[in-house]
Amino acid sequence: MTPNIPQHVTPRRSVARSWPQGRLQRPSRNRYEARSWHAARYWPAGLPGGQSGAINSAALGVALGVIGIIIVTALSFVYLGQVLTTASQGTSIQDLEQHISELRQKQQELELEGASLRSIQTVEQRVQQLNLEIADKVTYLTLPDQRVAYAR
Repeated sequence: MTPNIPQHVTPRRSVARSWPQGRLQRPSRNRYEARSWHAARYWPAGLPGGQSGAINSAALGVALGVIGIIIVTALSFVYLGQVLTTASQGTSIQDLEQHISELRQKQQELELEGASLRSIQTVEQRVQQLNLEIADKVTYLTLPDQRVAYAR
């Protein structure tokens, strides 16, 4: 337990009581006054809630609690946005992977088709369809010299 030690406390002077009745005058600057002239003008009996401008531990605790709740809420919304973005990107990745597998399958089909078109049997069938004949005698054109001059 803490001991009760008597302390000398100077009470705050009420600004409203020190003013003359009837009109508001600016009070003198006293270092013991807790309220400003504006606060005394709008709330002559004191600020709402008791002491004039004092912040006690309960008010500080409530203020810090509210600030903490606001920060946690803001961080929760940021986290939720990140999760939703990641989920939407996950579905996009799945769609792209499916598209890649379809393209690979189509590539294999095209390679098989190209191989069948290059086969000897297909070439012989095309020769018959186009009514081409096999050349018996082949002649080649030979140039007398490999140098060719152009006339100007």
